[in-house]
Amino acid sequence: HRDFYNAAMALKNLRETHDRLETMVVDVTDVYDQFSGGLLDPTAIRDFLKYTFFNWRRRPYYVLLFGDGSYDYKNILGYMDENWIPPYETNTISKYSSLTTDDWFACVNGDDLLMEFAIGRIPVRTTVEAENVVKKIVSYATGKQYGPWRNTFTIVADDEITPKSSNETIHTRDAENIAERHVPKIFDLQKVYLMEYPVVYEPAGRRKPRANEDLLKYINQGTLVLNFLGHGNEYLWTHERVLLDTRDFPRIHNQGRLAFWIAATCSFARWDLPNEQSFAEKLLVAENRGAIALCAAARDVSAFGNSKLNRIFLDSLFPLPHQVRRLGDAMRRTKVYTGNTINDRKFLILGDPTLRLAVPQLEARVDSILPDSLKALSKITVKGTILENAEPMSDFNGSIWLQCFDSKKFASDTTPSGSVVNYILPGNPIFRGEAKVTDGQFNINFIVPKDITYGGQLGRVSLYFWNDEIDGSGSKDSLIVDGSSNLVDTQGPTIEVGFDGYQFADGDLLEENPLLIVNISDDKSGINITGEIGHKITLTIDDDLSHKIDLTPYFRYDVNSYLKGKIEYTLTNLLPGEHTGVLKAWDNSNNSATVSFNFRIASSDALTLERVMNYPNPFSNGTSFTFEINQPAEVEVKVYTLSGRLIRRLDSITAEVGFNAIDWDGLDQDGDVIANGVYLYKIFAKSAKFRCEKIGKMIKMK
Repeated sequence: HRDFYNAAMALKNLRETHDRLETMVVDVTDVYDQFSGGLLDPTAIRDFLKYTFFNWRRRPYYVLLFGDGSYDYKNILGYMDENWIPPYETNTISKYSSLTTDDWFACVNGDDLLMEFAIGRIPVRTTVEAENVVKKIVSYATGKQYGPWRNTFTIVADDEITPKSSNETIHTRDAENIAERHVPKIFDLQKVYLMEYPVVYEPAGRRKPRANEDLLKYINQGTLVLNFLGHGNEYLWTHERVLLDTRDFPRIHNQGRLAFWIAATCSFARWDLPNEQSFAEKLLVAENRGAIALCAAARDVSAFGNSKLNRIFLDSLFPLPHQVRRLGDAMRRTKVYTGNTINDRKFLILGDPTLRLAVPQLEARVDSILPDSLKALSKITVKGTILENAEPMSDFNGSIWLQCFDSKKFASDTTPSGSVVNYILPGNPIFRGEAKVTDGQFNINFIVPKDITYGGQLGRVSLYFWNDEIDGSGSKDSLIVDGSSNLVDTQGPTIEVGFDGYQFADGDLLEENPLLIVNISDDKSGINITGEIGHKITLTIDDDLSHKIDLTPYFRYDVNSYLKGKIEYTLTNLLPGEHTGVLKAWDNSNNSATVSFNFRIASSDALTLERVMNYPNPFSNGTSFTFEINQPAEVEVKVYTLSGRLIRRLDSITAEVGFNAIDWDGLDQDGDVIANGVYLYKIFAKSAKFRCEKIGKMIKMK
């Protein structure tokens, strides 16, 4: 649509320069003029595409419908004055036969349901939304947002409980089948199976808050693909509301780590509503967060059909390790293979059909792991080589991220009706850290914790590497986890607590939502990050033992180290005032250490100056005016005699939240040394909304 012409041209430029795809932007109004007498008519769009297929010298292969649409063609409801790219709708009110499908536009050769084009839609309503989507696509395709998130696949499965049944195991079974048979082995799997999480009964119904916390954590940390199977609608996933748009959309902060979402559920991408946006649309059009694209349904669908399409789509999307097809190609191949059933036609690509996911391209080969068994408290050395097309890259220099996992765990769950579901859970993390790659070679050390699965044979080493130009991945599976070494360590780790942007001292004033930084080290055995019960890295705020914060997933070893690392974690939802924190960590020998600290959270309701003083006082040559402030502000100091005469105005500073200092050399405005005696000083602070001041007294004495 012409409203989004500039954004469409930016996308055209990307595909022509970056992908060498010949691209044409066509105004839908011109299509109406040529094929429907100027009237809004979805048939005109299909007829135009049919014309290109049979008459253009070079047939188009990809089609992107750039604009939202509504089932209310005539705007009878009065919600939308514009129907940018109208949908095709079936004439039925049946729950399962009703559908809107963009496949109809792409089926132009014969009466079959096999698409001649790979098609997708970007359902934007404003130029801002259009710019948001295209900026994300350009950044995703050309940017360097490298990180292990690009080697991660997250799968979410609904549990067995519904309002009508307590034996609905199909979602977990299907998810497990997909995870173990259809997800490439190069990826690190993260599983959020709701069967694994405890139930909390609230007035509104059954809830699983820990599953919601894990899901949001994985989204925000970044994952290449997020794949859900289960019940849902255009606003949420699962009856337990493991994902809810009004609650969770504002909590998604995955800038630069945008996932491709696959939602094998009902109506998550119901994009043709005239009066509101589905959760899927919000994720797509959000600025620099949310989703890079989605594969989801616009109407109610069936679990069996969803699972089948999900499996075939993944097989089409990832034909070989380190290879990925464009989204539109994978979807078209999938629907050709399935025959494009009525269930399949409800699924579409929300996003650019020419997009390729950011799958790591190169390969890391593990040459040796010594010793070859992961023994408790033993030092492991992993050596390997960077490969391109199976050949060593001796000129590769960069960084590598290694994760070692304990043996996979075989788990099961029994439903209230007695059905047993078996599945595999990833092993606990043993190590995660970064090292350097030199001349295509890497060498990484780590220590195995006591908390391992003795006798396991399914351990895993995962590798992700990158430099300024390219990235890659590799892995080694089926590692034996057994035995122990004779390392003796009886001392707990050393813990240092601080906050980003502060030279933190106990009791300091901090801004809202401060970033906690914790440095943890252990000279002998390293830090336990397995997350085993009783051995997690935990933070307790204000002695609230029922809401301990598990910081274990946020620990990262320092570069080239296996003995020290740090945690970065944002503290949220803390009320203004004084708080106490207690942080506990364990080393790999299961020795613990605890550190307590105090801090204050500033209020944003008004501007305040606290702990105002000067030091030294009395002073002889000069002094420093110190204070704490609860908001960023412009601050200046004025010095007066006791009679009120201004003798010095100090240059203002931009003060940050917390402790600040302004130095004075003891001279007056004329540059003369002031006489001995008592003086007053006034500190003025001014922010965009507030002002405040404080007065103090000081003595000049030689």
